[in-house]
Amino acid sequence: MYARPEAGGQVSHLDDRCQLERLQLMAAMAGQVTHDVNNALFAILGFTALTRTALRAHGDSEKVLGHLNEIEAAGERGRLLVRQLSALAADASPASPTTAVGGIVEEVVTLLASSFPAGVVLSAHCDAELPALAVDCAHLHRLLSNLCRYARELVTPPARVVLSAAAHACSPDERCASCDGRLGGRTLRLAVAGHGCSLPAHLRRRLLTSPLTPTEVGRYADIGLFVVHGLAHFYGGHVQVLTTPGGDELAVLLPLAAAPSLTAVAGAGPGNEGPFPSP
Repeated sequence: MYARPEAGGQVSHLDDRCQLERLQLMAAMAGQVTHDVNNALFAILGFTALTRTALRAHGDSEKVLGHLNEIEAAGERGRLLVRQLSALAADASPASPTTAVGGIVEEVVTLLASSFPAGVVLSAHCDAELPALAVDCAHLHRLLSNLCRYARELVTPPARVVLSAAAHACSPDERCASCDGRLGGRTLRLAVAGHGCSLPAHLRRRLLTSPLTPTEVGRYADIGLFVVHGLAHFYGGHVQVLTTPGGDELAVLLPLAAAPSLTAVAGAGPGNEGPFPSP
């Protein structure tokens, strides 16, 4: 699907189809990033105005420091969003491994939990030890965010949605839900599951493989599956869907870094809930 970097940071030749797919992925991500950057700028401008007002009125240092923290956080989000597009536009995937996968999962859950409907709880479930990925952390952040976006649009309250990360050894008979390619080898499995998260198979495949518009598929155009498909295959991974009575579990399986390192994830361990906790 997408060309992978060769040794030494060089990239193999992309044919016209791969170039088109890359441009389609960039266009789909650009629409999402534009929306998110606008939110970050709103926070920057809004809290700047509040800070100015607080200084003029009372000189309340605690309130001012709080506003400055919000401004800094919004700026960091903006920088991350810009990096997502610039990394994809480059001719090579980053060579350095992303080791803090569990930390990024927790960060995404913290950032997006308040955006879910009333009665829906978003939580994280990570293995105690996670292997490293040769994936840009900004792209990993976008991938996880889009898995949550998918669940947010489909879940039926009251419910719990779980974003998980775990090492996974693929069996020979497993196939990709979007390209139908065979899965293989040791991977890191990033998944989202929640009661009621389900789509007809034919619609899900269209959403994964084509940048569709609201005119074509209504509200389903906004759940971000095309970006999930594109980023997964950009890094040599695949998409998996497991159907259960409670709803579908959507997963991305990414190949491990060449020299994986194990990192502990705080809070993970025995007793953590599985993919379908009770509402």
